[in-house]
Amino acid sequence: MKLFKHIVFITLLFNATGIVSQNKRVPTPPPIENPPPQAHFSWINDCSGDTICFYNQSILCPTYTWTVFIDTIGLFGFPHPKVLKKTVNDSVNCFHFNGVGTFSITLTCYDNHLDSLTQSIHIDSLMTLSFYYFNCRDVFINQSTCISSFYWDFGDGLTSNAVSPIHKYADTGYYHVTLIGYNGIKSDTLKRQIHIPSVGFVNPAFTYTVSHDTAFVHGIDSSPNNSFNWTWADGTYSTGEDTFHVYKDSTAAYNVTLFAINSVCGAASSSDSIKISHSIKTPAPKPPPDLDFSNSILTIVPNPVSTSGYIDAFFNAYTPDNYLTQVYNAIGQKMFEEYFSFDSGINEFKISTVNFSSGVYIMVMQAGNSYIRRKFYVINTP
Repeated sequence: MKLFKHIVFITLLFNATGIVSQNKRVPTPPPIENPPPQAHFSWINDCSGDTICFYNQSILCPTYTWTVFIDTIGLFGFPHPKVLKKTVNDSVNCFHFNGVGTFSITLTCYDNHLDSLTQSIHIDSLMTLSFYYFNCRDVFINQSTCISSFYWDFGDGLTSNAVSPIHKYADTGYYHVTLIGYNGIKSDTLKRQIHIPSVGFVNPAFTYTVSHDTAFVHGIDSSPNNSFNWTWADGTYSTGEDTFHVYKDSTAAYNVTLFAINSVCGAASSSDSIKISHSIKTPAPKPPPDLDFSNSILTIVPNPVSTSGYIDAFFNAYTPDNYLTQVYNAIGQKMFEEYFSFDSGINEFKISTVNFSSGVYIMVMQAGNSYIRRKFYVINTP
C-alpha cells in the first residue's frame, strides 16, 4: 500500500495546484428602462343631464392630461375636433354634458414614454347595460347608462353591488358574468362570457436570507406566465424565480431590486435593502516562498469523484501538525471544514461527497502560515 501511495505522489508531483475561484462578475446588462405607461380610463352614469366623471386607471402613469372634445364641421366641410375642456394631472375628470350625443375623451400619459387612449362616450336618456373586464387591474368597467344600482354575479360563486367592482379571479379560464341594473321599478339584465388569460399583475414581492457573503432570494408569485430579473446593486444581475448572489466587496447593505414580468400585464418591481451580515472572506494568501513543495504534496483520487462516494485524499506533510482542511465550491462558498492531525510523511484521509453537487471544487490545507491547494471535480451519478 505504501509503495502505491509513493507512486501516486511521484506521478502527480508536478501537477499545478488549483486556485480558489471567487464569484465571477457576470456581464452588465443594458440599463433597465422604465416600462412604458398604459393609458386607460372608464366612466359611469352617462345619462343626459348628469355630470359624468372619468376615472384614471392607467398603469405607470405619474403625469397625465385629459381632453374632452366634440367633432364639429370646420372650414371646407372637414371635421374639426373642438376642445370642450382640458385638465392636467387630475386622477378624476368630471364634465357636465348638456344633451345627448357622442363625445370623445382622450387621456395622455407621460413617464419617459408617451401613451394615449381616446374613447367615445354616447350620452343618452335610455337605460342600457354595458361592461367589460380590465384583466390587469382586476376591475369590471361599467359603461351602463341611466342606472341607479347594480347587482353582479361573477360566475365563480361571488357577487357584488358595487358600480365598478374590483374582483380578482383565483384562476385563469372562461367565466359567465351576469349584470343586473335597476332604475326605479325598471330593471335590465346582461349576461356575458369573459376570458381571464392571467390572474392580474405579477406580485413583485420577494423573500431573502443571508449567509455570510451570499444572499438567497425567492420570488413569491410563481405563476407560469411570470419571469424574474434581479439587479444586485453591484453592477451584476440574475434571472429566475429562485437564485442567489455572492457579494465580494466589504460588509455593506445592498438595495436589491426584483423586476417581475407578466407576459399579459407587463412589469412590476420592488426593492429591499439586504445587509450582508459578515465580512467577506478574502482569498487565502499564496503559500510563503519557503514552503517546500517537493515534500508537501496534496493528491485527490479519484478525480473526478462521484456525488455518491467520497474523496480519498493523500497529503505528504513536511512537519507533524494539525492541518485545517477546507473545501470550497466554484463561487467561493465553503462546503467543508475540519482539522486533521498528520504525521510527517504520507497521510490518508476521506471526505464524503454525498452533499456535493456536480461542479468544480478546491481543497485548501493550512498549517500555520503555509497553504496548499488542489482542484477536483464532482459529477452526478445515476
